[in-house]
Amino acid sequence: MPTTSRVTLSVLSKALVALWILYAAIGNVHACRPGRSLDLSFLNESADLTAGEALRLASWIADLKASFPNYEAFFIAGHVDSSEKGGKRLAEQRSATVSRFLVGSGFSADRVHLATAGTSFSRPIEGLASRSTSIDFIPACPNQCCTLPTHKAEELGEPMPGG
Repeated sequence: MPTTSRVTLSVLSKALVALWILYAAIGNVHACRPGRSLDLSFLNESADLTAGEALRLASWIADLKASFPNYEAFFIAGHVDSSEKGGKRLAEQRSATVSRFLVGSGFSADRVHLATAGTSFSRPIEGLASRSTSIDFIPACPNQCCTLPTHKAEELGEPMPGG
């Protein structure tokens, strides 16, 4: 009987180690996310970038250009405070302001995507200022994830503008 217990424990411990290794390998594959995000704040009832937020956006763009040779897309979503009268229209104007800034910085307009109509703009998002715009950047290959088996480098996107 003690032999059976040792064999059972040995098999179970080996199975647990194998599962842990598999989980770690899968976790590492899914953990590779080369994208970057930025949240910009706006003044109440305004779709204009403040000088400080424009500077933050320009600095973020410079960092992206220095970090990635190519880009795939930008995704932008505008948010409003429930007290603001502009509602969804104001949220869309905030997104459009950021889009114009990106296109003015040399990024292709067809790779800058705005949130679609029907998105709830008045519900607060935990950890995000409600008078803001969220920007998600997706780089194209090459980046640190392109060599993983789950990330195929079929399209190289577009080169970063100005560099």
